[in-house]
Amino acid sequence: MERRRRDAALLAELPEVVDLFVLAVGSGLTVALAVPAVARHHRGLLGEAFADVARRARLGARLADALAQVPDSLGERVRPLTTVLVSSERYGVALLPALERLAVETRLERRRAAEATARRVPVKLLFPLVLCTLPAALLTVVPLLAGRCGRCASDCSQGAIRCPLRSPSTSASAPGWRSAAPARPPQYAGAARRRRHRPAGGGVGGRHEPDRASARPC
Repeated sequence: MERRRRDAALLAELPEVVDLFVLAVGSGLTVALAVPAVARHHRGLLGEAFADVARRARLGARLADALAQVPDSLGERVRPLTTVLVSSERYGVALLPALERLAVETRLERRRAAEATARRVPVKLLFPLVLCTLPAALLTVVPLLAGRCGRCASDCSQGAIRCPLRSPSTSASAPGWRSAAPARPPQYAGAARRRRHRPAGGGVGGRHEPDRASARPC
């Protein structure tokens, strides 16, 4: 974990350090003068490493040897930069074009690492979102559904309403089902009873009374 954290910090610092070397070399400084200048203007792992290189060079060590030992303490991520500096110090290789190419490469590498980290974020957030959202949804929806189903079952058992979960055939044969036929008004019910109790002759004393509807003049 510590090594991974250090690699991430170096990946974030490396493009800025390379840009500082480009500015220093572009202004006319040599490697021996650019290393302490970059160490003074950068705070971080690389700044401390180059400050240690400058201190060892002042104490009499060869600058190329001190630069070559930087990857041993910081890792392989800084080796391209130290290789460019050592090649210029030992063999006189043109430093500015190599530093410019290295600046472009380090920025592209940092961008790719940032994109890879961004792609992993939804996967990391999936479990916390499900763990925190699902219980709240269940606590909100389940009581509402349970209460609705309970009221529907109670009304269906009392026959007050027609249960939407039952088919018409099963609902009509259910013990608590009541027919939805409209009730007959009281006056029509009384007239029907009088017609049922009227004598067979139709009139008073057995006499036939003509139908008023048929006797009515046209």
